[in-house]
Amino acid sequence: MPAEHADPIPVDEDVAVYANRFDVWLSEHDIALDLYAVGPPEDGERVATPVARVRLPPTMVFPMIRTLSGTLDAFLEEGPS
Repeated sequence: MPAEHADPIPVDEDVAVYANRFDVWLSEHDIALDLYAVGPPEDGERVATPVARVRLPPTMVFPMIRTLSGTLDAFLEEGPS
């Protein structure tokens, strides 16, 4: 039986980190997303700072992609909510 959706994280308890690059890794049992923040060049070199690793079961990936795609489509049509 699927789990109930959790309540969203309250805005005043923001635990978000910024990421503008990602890598995907596969193992036998899960898919890992490594998220990085890449800032402006320092001493002529761009540095990618790891900010999070999220491990997902493969069964969650396609529903997540569909949700992200639908949310982005709505944002592009209607603007931010």
